[in-house]
Amino acid sequence: MKEKTEKEKIDEELERFKQEEMRKVEEEKAQEEEAQKRKEQDKAREEELLKEEEKRKEEAKRQFEEDEERRKRDVERRKKEEESSQMDEEERQKQREEEKKRKEQEMREREEELNKRRAEKRRKEEEDRKSVEDKKREQRAAERAAEQEKKKAEDDRIIGEEREKQDELKKRLEEESKLLSEQQAMLKVLRVLQKLSQAKPDTFEELNKEVEEVLKTELPNTGEQETVLKAEADRVQEWAKLYVAQVTKNDGEKK
Repeated sequence: MKEKTEKEKIDEELERFKQEEMRKVEEEKAQEEEAQKRKEQDKAREEELLKEEEKRKEEAKRQFEEDEERRKRDVERRKKEEESSQMDEEERQKQREEEKKRKEQEMREREEELNKRRAEKRRKEEEDRKSVEDKKREQRAAERAAEQEKKKAEDDRIIGEEREKQDELKKRLEEESKLLSEQQAMLKVLRVLQKLSQAKPDTFEELNKEVEEVLKTELPNTGEQETVLKAEADRVQEWAKLYVAQVTKNDGEKK
């Protein structure tokens, strides 16, 4: 029974190996077919370039023949003109040289134009090939970008939640700080009012001045208690004023 199990394992391993080999053979075959296809395409493009080259040569030849014919006519015409005008040999030689230079320049320009066209065609074919590869790269890049965007969105969500928590904490701290400031301001106001309520004729002016200064600087910081404290301050100031006046009057009568 054990030998049979080992054999089955070996058979399964062999079967997987065969399938893997078949897959590799199919992939190699597909690659070879793709390479053959590209080779045929390159051959077709090369044949097309050769045909265009032949066509351009024929066109250049025809143009050259036409130019040669025109040149002959021009030479004949100039010859007649030279004979009729008795132009000296030096002038005729100069004109021939200029004409030769002009023709050579035209030939160079036509050859440059042909070379530019061939180069442009090869460049376009190379761009087409690269375009296919670029599209594949762009697709892979788009997939990576989508994954990164998804991750970024999750990170933004986590950051947003953390920011909201921080904002809530900041707001709570600001509220607590504001409440503490209001309480401190309220205590300052109440202390000076308490001192003013115990004022004597000789201390009233100084304490009342201190009350006015504290009310000016601290009362606006007492928040919702500002109105109540203002009314209390008015009451205490009025009471202290009357009290001091009554004490001063009584002292005067005693004297």
